[in-house]
Amino acid sequence: MALIEEERNRIIIQRKFWYNRVFVVLELVKCLQHRELSFLTAKEEDKSKLRMRQLFCERYDFWKLITEQLGFQEKLVNAYRSVATYKPDTIPLSSLNLYRRLDSEAYQKFNENFGENIADYDFLIDLDSESFSDAYYQASVIKSVFDDYKLPYSFWNSSSKGFHFVIEGKYFDIPLLNKPNAFAKVSYNLKGIYELKGIDTEIFDFRRIVKLPYSFNCGDSTIVLPLSDENFEKDLKIHLNKYLTSNSVLNRIMIKNRGLLTRNLDLSEEQLEAKCKKFIKDFG
Repeated sequence: MALIEEERNRIIIQRKFWYNRVFVVLELVKCLQHRELSFLTAKEEDKSKLRMRQLFCERYDFWKLITEQLGFQEKLVNAYRSVATYKPDTIPLSSLNLYRRLDSEAYQKFNENFGENIADYDFLIDLDSESFSDAYYQASVIKSVFDDYKLPYSFWNSSSKGFHFVIEGKYFDIPLLNKPNAFAKVSYNLKGIYELKGIDTEIFDFRRIVKLPYSFNCGDSTIVLPLSDENFEKDLKIHLNKYLTSNSVLNRIMIKNRGLLTRNLDLSEEQLEAKCKKFIKDFG
């Protein structure tokens, strides 16, 4: 029991070390523009019990207020963001007391009119495996396909054994309500054609959330880090998942104004939309 508590305290210290960097939180909240923020307890058996969704957090001071009131720094809790983006001013500023939130008229209205609040929905590949080496191999296959098509994608590790590939919904000329099914079909075909067993094909709904970029993953003490080509093809390959620790990231990477590192921004919006259209046609 003492060893478990000691390990828990070690992770808590690492989390504080990471989240106390203002430039880290500034990048983190940029990734929450028009998106839902969620907190979920990392390990079910842990005493940190927190399950809070539909938080509005687009500014540094909002993050500080929310995390302080919820005791975020003292809990083994992971941060997530929605795959869907929301129309401006539709995520309500609700009480952080769960019972008061449930009774809030604004909170109830948001959920009752959930579909009407959505502005767009991103294409997501969620890849998880049993080992980092296998996850890395499968991610390299996906990355190669995306690079060949010149898609405007970002990707980051979801843990030391998984990756998220994301393309903003705005690049797809598909009616909003049809996007989950269209993206599910593409994901299913990618999985089958390239024998990528780690791709989750059961995740396509408007309520889906994914690990928040620049957050600390309590499950394995890695940083959820948007990756450049060099990060993936050189740094991760050499250092394996050890490159993704908080100390390593802070020592090796300039986080300030780093963003999501979306590919192919040298192309016009029209060109990127055309690339995505061909991708959907070929794999859908």
